Amino acid sequence: MAAWWQIALLVLATAGLSALLTLVVLAAWLKRNFVPDLEERLGRTLATSGEEVGDQIREKVRLGVLDAVRDLPTTEILRGAQRSVVDTATGIVKDGLTTLLGDRPSRRDR
Repeated sequence: MAAWWQIALLVLATAGLSALLTLVVLAAWLKRNFVPDLEERLGRTLATSGEEVGDQIREKVRLGVLDAVRDLPTTEILRGAQRSVVDTATGIVKDGLTTLLGDRPSRRDR
């Protein structure tokens, strides 16, 4: 006669194999029937949502840029432009004088 632990082991092994077989069959059924439909619906939803979100982001960025340009203080813009013009003019005059008069000797050479 078989020992009680052998019977318990046989029952546990049978239950484990039954559960494993059930999971394999369920996974195959889900992969065959559920996953393709889900991928198709998800793809359509993402494409539609992406277009809507893209339009919303584009509009928000456009409004943000317009607000930023409108709110720029004109005096700061003019000061920046003035500095740029002065720096450019100074560079042109310096280059012209250097061309006419030659390089100025450095203080170490004197």
